[in-house]
Amino acid sequence: MASFYLIVGSVMGTAEQLATAMSEKLAECGHDVLLELNYQRGQLASELDRHLIIISSTTGMGDLPANIRSLDEDLRLSPPNLREKPYHLICLGDSNYPNFAAAGFRLDESLQKLGAQRSGELLVLDAQGDEDRAQQLQNWLDQLLNQLSEGSAA
Repeated sequence: MASFYLIVGSVMGTAEQLATAMSEKLAECGHDVLLELNYQRGQLASELDRHLIIISSTTGMGDLPANIRSLDEDLRLSPPNLREKPYHLICLGDSNYPNFAAAGFRLDESLQKLGAQRSGELLVLDAQGDEDRAQQLQNWLDQLLNQLSEGSAA
């Protein structure tokens, strides 16, 4: 079974709720999950052997939530070696605002600049969308689990 490091950036709790549901589903499937709700500087470097999943909402004018800003600082100021490190990213936002899901896109850009490789599709969840976010997340997670079972996800 696989081991996951799930880093969450949440302000109002939606990203945390979705991440908790994802963590529970992964654990039910027999995977080991470390759910990080309050990232501290330097933690990523010690968890690079795990599959990395980041789920983050956007706050203010496209800003990262306070509980994930330390990850952004690590990526900018003292990044671990992420060359060819696969990661998965889920961005939450509200399309009524001009900086829709900007925090997640910012993390995606930072990771790619460091040589990390996004594995699979970027999942963008819109608070104004008609689709059920929990169902969108479940569909995305099913794809990830299928990739793992086929041995194609890193």
